[in-house]
Amino acid sequence: MKNNTYYAGKDGSQIMNTNNFSKEIVRYLNYEQAYISKILSKKYMEL
Repeated sequence: MKNNTYYAGKDGSQIMNTNNFSKEIVRYLNYEQAYISKILSKKYMEL
């Protein structure tokens, strides 16, 4: 089963198509994205 996750840039461009990535890499990217989102939300709350 392919995992078709697209990471889009702010301008709408497609940065990365992960359908040829291994599950481990996709899982890692999702973890990183969640971690970064958490940091950004904390920074935002401090403003």
